[in-house]
Amino acid sequence: MKDCPIKGNKEKDEPTVNVARDEDERDSAFMVSPLENHSGEWILDSACSYHMCPNKHLLSRLEEFDGVVLMGNDDVCEIKWIGTIHLKMHNGVVKTLTEVRYVPDLKKNLFSLGVL
Repeated sequence: MKDCPIKGNKEKDEPTVNVARDEDERDSAFMVSPLENHSGEWILDSACSYHMCPNKHLLSRLEEFDGVVLMGNDDVCEIKWIGTIHLKMHNGVVKTLTEVRYVPDLKKNLFSLGVL
């Protein structure tokens, strides 16, 4: 009983689920993660306008970019740079994402399904 995630030891970290929904609940995105920042993870986002990343070191072919992006919670975040990211897939294939926005205030990488 002490190892039961519901009734057991409350001192253990409980998993969290982050859910993003639009107002009419047609589109949803789900991700299970601990509360810490794991900015190496990529979230597939159907409502995201661009690929966005808070990790400048992942970007190559950097160009200065002066702009903002409106987040789902109505926060405005600055876009500082735009560049290219090369992602190595589990099968060894390298995918190239172009025009990725560097947004330092993000907590996660966002992969725009609409851009694809």
